[in-house]
Amino acid sequence: MTTQEEYKKYLMALEAYYKTLSKEELDEMEHLMDDTVGDRVCFDDVDIFKEDVIRIINAVRSKTEI
Repeated sequence: MTTQEEYKKYLMALEAYYKTLSKEELDEMEHLMDDTVGDRVCFDDVDIFKEDVIRIINAVRSKTEI
């Protein structure tokens, strides 16, 4: 089970990774989240809420902090 603090660390790691992607790669990642995922996605054996992933993508795209 993942604690809230661990979950936040995973979100921060995702944000750091997404900052390395191009606009096209971010668009593709968002498209994949919208079309192929239920309400959660699994990264490194941790279930991340799809809406959190999309929120991170949008924050990175607009260069705002999550």
